[in-house]
Amino acid sequence: TTYLTLLSSLVKDVASTGNPSKLQVGLQASAFTPDSTFPTLSAFSVFDATQGLLVLSFSEPVDNTTAVASLITFTSSAAAGTNYTVTSATAAYADSSDKRVVYVTMSTYDLQQLRLTYGVAVSTATTFVVLAPDFIRDTAGNALARSNPTPVGSYVPSARPYLVAYTLD
Repeated sequence: TTYLTLLSSLVKDVASTGNPSKLQVGLQASAFTPDSTFPTLSAFSVFDATQGLLVLSFSEPVDNTTAVASLITFTSSAAAGTNYTVTSATAAYADSSDKRVVYVTMSTYDLQQLRLTYGVAVSTATTFVVLAPDFIRDTAGNALARSNPTPVGSYVPSARPYLVAYTLD
């Protein structure tokens, strides 16, 4: 059951009269249409190869607690290419009031395995992501529509390895 209640100060006429009192007690909606629109991936804006951070934007608010890491696949091109599927990650909102931008942080293990996968996620040209349906759901429970390989907007390369110590015999 859905009701609409308005504060008396929400709407005023030219004489500064507030809402009618019947709008302040709650009116029952005469009809309700539930959300049936599937969210879509609208952008894969950043991949930080040092932190294993993906910044994903969606067409509508999503529930980050429904994110399933194993449904994220990196691929080296928009066509058939080398792939790596993530096994463990965490998801958090960039802005909890908007809920359309999600930060996904890969586990250390996955980041290392991705680095060992030849040709995937080594530059902007080789960093694409595919999200399977059910990767995440919107706030009404609708599953994500399957995404095509989506290119990264900004690629932050991983830190170069450097020699920490050596022994000379």
